[in-house]
Amino acid sequence: MKLRFKNINYCIFISGFYFGVFHVLSFINATIFWVLITNYMFWIYFIIKIVFGCYFAFAYSKTGNIYINIFLHALTNLVVLLT
Repeated sequence: MKLRFKNINYCIFISGFYFGVFHVLSFINATIFWVLITNYMFWIYFIIKIVFGCYFAFAYSKTGNIYINIFLHALTNLVVLLT
């Protein structure tokens, strides 16, 4: 994606947005979709996922190492699990 677009910030946001979308879609089904999108906690969760996705994309753009992202993702999952 970086080769197609010259602005790295655009690439980071698009990657973060898709990260958020696919993490939110993992628990949405047709019966609760309209209930979820009217709940403000859903939107807060969605924004948090986008921010984390942007953070992971930024880390990858700086290091070029996917294992850093795997470690960071596992670390954030561990922190959430333990809290």
